[in-house]
Amino acid sequence: MRPSKFNVLVPNFPRTGEVLIFNTFSDSRLVINEQLKSVMDRAKGLTDLTVLTEEERSHLEALRDLGVMVDEDVDEDRELEYWFQRLKFDTATLDLTVLTTSACNLGCTYCFEEGINLKGFMKEETSLRVSAWAAQKLDEVRPRTLHLTLFGGEPLLNPEAAQLLSRSLYNLARARGIEQEISIITNGVLLTEQIVNDLTPLGLKRIKVTLDGDEAAHDSKRRYKNGKGSFQVIIKNLLAVKGKAPISIGGNFDDTTRESIPRLLDYLIARGFTPDDIMDMSFKPILSPTGSLPVLNNAMDSGHSCTFSDMKVSDIVWLHDEVEKRGFKNTIDGIALGPCCATREHTYTIDPWGKIYKCPALVGREEYIIGDVHESQTNYRNTQFMTVDLWRDSFCQPCAYRPICGGGCRGSSVSQSGNFEKIACEKPYFDNVAIELVKREYRMEQQIH
Repeated sequence: MRPSKFNVLVPNFPRTGEVLIFNTFSDSRLVINEQLKSVMDRAKGLTDLTVLTEEERSHLEALRDLGVMVDEDVDEDRELEYWFQRLKFDTATLDLTVLTTSACNLGCTYCFEEGINLKGFMKEETSLRVSAWAAQKLDEVRPRTLHLTLFGGEPLLNPEAAQLLSRSLYNLARARGIEQEISIITNGVLLTEQIVNDLTPLGLKRIKVTLDGDEAAHDSKRRYKNGKGSFQVIIKNLLAVKGKAPISIGGNFDDTTRESIPRLLDYLIARGFTPDDIMDMSFKPILSPTGSLPVLNNAMDSGHSCTFSDMKVSDIVWLHDEVEKRGFKNTIDGIALGPCCATREHTYTIDPWGKIYKCPALVGREEYIIGDVHESQTNYRNTQFMTVDLWRDSFCQPCAYRPICGGGCRGSSVSQSGNFEKIACEKPYFDNVAIELVKREYRMEQQIH
């Protein structure tokens, strides 16, 4: 028996002489003392555990159940490979992100739309073609769930396409006994009670809206093209749909707006928003790309991050605390960054003209088109995405974070190197931000118990 190669050890936590173990494959988190740590080390290479005491063997068996210890004959690389392959080709969900338009009604200061000359709206003919293409996929994949994300640009600039797609896909899914779930990623300016009422029976499960701090901070970053602020319009619209659909709040900040986020939270509470009204919140730093390749507006759920490793751990932990001490729930995305959705077989992004990509961050770059809804087959670029398998790379082999990274985000790879087949290493993020979040979660669990 031996310790798992996917154990991350944090010594002297929470107290001197204790060790926090985070296993990135099993997601186990536990604290042990130095005595048990010594037993783990002594067990390396042992095939006969009778040399240990009964109590020591009992502890090791419990650690094996948690994935922290593994038997000598277990090849963890094969276990990881098997898990990745199952994830890549999982058929439980057909995940479609559809850009009803690439246009936007705001002129955000950190928008990365520059350089992508796309200002199109999906026409009815294309919407119907998307539905016909999706029907083929539903019959091929036979998923339990069809997940539709309405995206942009600003998707609600084209409500006709949003409604037509939602309704036609719902009918296709229902006829096959498949559940449809809809998410809208919107700036909130055009969000109306009528849209929510129309989409709720079709499976609306999430409305993601961006608020970059209190009114002054938000309006300094996310304003109309004429310079007018958008904050009050968004708040008015959120109040109108509050309680009718799950709302998710995302926000982006820099050094000038970071301190405004607690004021935003207090403002939302003062306006009557409760944890029951907002399903989760997530605030991320505004980071500039390292390369010359911009990303389409709103890509990566708004607030493009070229590398998560540039995040300041103090900012992230502080904001998690500010959100949760007011009773709101953080978005569960703080630790794992992968594997990238672009390497999953049944995940697609479709632009307003029906061109198909593996990732919203790559829309508008013809070299990354993998197909077209007017055709039945994908091209060789799709094969490249599906066989990149960066977790096998010799550079990644020694890293304990492979299960929760998988080689990093393909969009980040393009921004950093211009090549989606290159590793986008985020080890500094995991060593700093993610481990601090694991430690924080442990402390909170101890308080609850």
